[in-house]
Amino acid sequence: TLLNVYRYAPQDWMLERAKALFDGAIAHSWDDEHGGMVYGFGPDKKWCDDDKYFWVQGESIAASALLYSATKEEKYLEHYNNLWKYSWKHFIDHENGAWYGLKLTRDNKRYSEEKAFAGGKCDYHTLVSCIEALRAFPKI
Repeated sequence: TLLNVYRYAPQDWMLERAKALFDGAIAHSWDDEHGGMVYGFGPDKKWCDDDKYFWVQGESIAASALLYSATKEEKYLEHYNNLWKYSWKHFIDHENGAWYGLKLTRDNKRYSEEKAFAGGKCDYHTLVSCIEALRAFPKI
């Protein structure tokens, strides 16, 4: 991501662009009624896919952690915590581990109990997002 490059070769424009992209995404895709971020919105900022995909939550956890680390702006820590609370409640299998598969309905019902499947969902996004969060908060 842009924030990964920023970590090693920081330039002001990178951080400003990352903030603008994240702020826009969270403003237009956070579901105030059911929690979590919906998958997609169009140029008119209206939702065109209101399902909740695991990878959108995971990548947004990483982005909010990296933005907080870079800016110390509390809103990014708040988004990080809200995304984790949502994911912990709806996507994490607390009995057997891992994240439940692919996507949920807008009101957080699972389409499937699968957690990974060939050619579909793997745990890349969630694992890397957790690693990025650990890097962003090394003393926690």
